[in-house]
Amino acid sequence: MKRKILLLLMLVGAYFCKPLKADVIIDGEGNYLNLSVTSSLYVSEAESLILQNIVVNNLQGTTNTNSRLVMEGLGSDLQLRDAVVNLSGDYSLTTGSLEFKEKAYLQGIGKVFRFSSPVTSTIDAYSTLYFDQGITISFTPDFGGIYFTDATSKIQNLDDSNLATLITLTLSGGVNLTLYDDYVELPAADTLWIIGTTNTIKVENTFVIYGTLSFTDSAELIFEFDDQGENPIIYFNNSSQTLPDNAHLMFKGNGTVVFQDGFQIIFSSTGGNARPKFELSGNASMKLGPSLSTPNPTISKVYFKNKGIIAVDDGAEILAENNRHLFIGGNGSTTDDFNILIDREGSLKSIGRYGTISMYKATLNLDFEQGGVLMAFDNGAVEINALNGAVSTGGNLQNLKFDTDGLMNIRTNGNFILGENLSSDSQITTSINFSTQGGDVYGDGTLQFAGQSAFRGKLLGVGRIFEGTLSAEEIVRRIVNQSSVLNQSAQFEDQSGTQRLRIKNSFFRHISPSSIAITGYSGAAPMRVGDIISGESANDVSGKNTVTNRSFKYDLSGRRSDY
Repeated sequence: MKRKILLLLMLVGAYFCKPLKADVIIDGEGNYLNLSVTSSLYVSEAESLILQNIVVNNLQGTTNTNSRLVMEGLGSDLQLRDAVVNLSGDYSLTTGSLEFKEKAYLQGIGKVFRFSSPVTSTIDAYSTLYFDQGITISFTPDFGGIYFTDATSKIQNLDDSNLATLITLTLSGGVNLTLYDDYVELPAADTLWIIGTTNTIKVENTFVIYGTLSFTDSAELIFEFDDQGENPIIYFNNSSQTLPDNAHLMFKGNGTVVFQDGFQIIFSSTGGNARPKFELSGNASMKLGPSLSTPNPTISKVYFKNKGIIAVDDGAEILAENNRHLFIGGNGSTTDDFNILIDREGSLKSIGRYGTISMYKATLNLDFEQGGVLMAFDNGAVEINALNGAVSTGGNLQNLKFDTDGLMNIRTNGNFILGENLSSDSQITTSINFSTQGGDVYGDGTLQFAGQSAFRGKLLGVGRIFEGTLSAEEIVRRIVNQSSVLNQSAQFEDQSGTQRLRIKNSFFRHISPSSIAITGYSGAAPMRVGDIISGESANDVSGKNTVTNRSFKYDLSGRRSDY
């Protein structure tokens, strides 16, 4: 059943066995219990206090010496049944445990309720713990966890439009949450603070994020997909995610993260050694849109901006499918800077018509290693220093490497487009360090150079192994013009529509119109319907036209004759 809830979670930590205790019950019958400096609750070791049908006011205290609710030891237990607790200051549960029965409420505008006891707290079956009135809930690494008795146990914020509800949760380092229900939602008004390293949220089914994930510097959050659930998936249905200096956001395991149309992943960093990191690992898949609210946008667009590290490894993928467009860079300036590492059979790929990955107006270092793949497949396109096939000024591709079994796979009408490194005034600035030593470029798709002398050519075969500091034009020419792996010449159009011929034993040639008129044709077109290349020699390329049943030849300068 679909529910709008804050979090359904189980914090994994140390578990302590609690001794048998006699129950003491205070039934308020709807009345108030007001705590103060001179009136506190004290729960002894191995005792259980039950507060029911009551409103407890003025709870505060972060140590046993100043606390208005003192839990003496690990065996101290407080049960809240149909009870409301209002904070007048910050409160820390440092030892003992809480049990929430039926309905329990924690409230306090601007106050913090900190769970740090190593003993597991419990939410009973058919019970709900409500957070309300601007309270911040903080979990510390030594917290023993919240145990949910079954799927009817839940944590929830009050969904009431008459209340200015703003819930804040804090993961302060080393905290583990498990989201195990069929549908878990972080509402738009809520904030999850990420502080410290090795914070983990395990997702078994569907987790939808409308609210805010707020990282501090050097904070880390790992979303771990648990494939024991049914197709675990995370939807980012907010507008952006900011990662500050040295922050780390990771998605790990067999599951999918979907960023809705228009989403921006912003690396809020000065760069250098402080770059934040966005990572996919362990067969995780990143996909682009649509959002739940807009299931069929014409084109879904997602953006990486500013300065950061993008890492994909261990079988994970970043995927731009049909009508999906991923932008890396192009942040209205030329200051974006990305290190992109695709490793251990990870992949960066576009598949399907209008599936596009554009890396432009940015300093770029791309490294594909140990089976890491750059793929354009089934009319998909990957472009660098270009946008929609046109050259983009301000690009600075420093390294493009396919080392140690790294692969460029352009096939089945896929298209790879590469433009020169250009300054803002369209001047070529630097060459590109390119290498396929230890890797491969293969497929039957198209490579295209985006520039003033734009052209494109078809890949035929595999094994284009070379390296050097080269211009973009030279890289594309060398990849397409590998005569050692071609069985015949390739004919194609360049950007301006000019017919060109890639000759097996030479370079690119323009194709000139024939001086011989062909019956049934208005004019002498350079390439004709039905032309089939059948062979070539040291001096020409020959073929036959299946429409006219006449033979033709092209010489090495591209001139045609028919006979």
